Amino acid sequence: MKRLLFIVTILIFLSNSSDASGYSAVSDPVFQTVHYVINSKQVETEDEYATLNYNGHLYAPIRFIANQIAGSIEYNPETSTVTLYTHNSSESCQVIGPKVTPDQAKIVAYEKYHLVHVDETFIIRILSNEERKQIPPDDSDLTPIYYFITGTYSNNQSVTICVSSNSIMHHFIYSE
Repeated sequence: MKRLLFIVTILIFLSNSSDASGYSAVSDPVFQTVHYVINSKQVETEDEYATLNYNGHLYAPIRFIANQIAGSIEYNPETSTVTLYTHNSSESCQVIGPKVTPDQAKIVAYEKYHLVHVDETFIIRILSNEERKQIPPDDSDLTPIYYFITGTYSNNQSVTICVSSNSIMHHFIYSE
């Protein structure tokens, strides 16, 4: 759970790459090995941490970064907020997580798609390039992190509903 929390919902922007025309190609998210140099000292991540490369941006686990700068973090699950404290300063930095809770995503599945049952387990993740093609055009400007909610209609037909982690107004039926 900590790994998912720090990789998906607690993201730190480290870099941005684009080609000579200034256009950044959209790519599938990839976990990759990254070498970190913090305060002129090379440090390696522990096995429990991973770095995500998504769309030319690198995202690092915030607990790893906090540990390297002798800082600490607090997580408030009610507001999906991470607060990073640096111990050499009285200032803190807040990173906001998903605006939509898992329960809100399940309610969307029940109410908007008239499901009679929704599974208790769910997935929250970044959509692949192929999956992003299913996002309605008006919703494509949001960060493509979605809840995958599986349930059934009254005729026992199974369905997966994708609900944006940014807004309950953004959702669609997932098709493989």
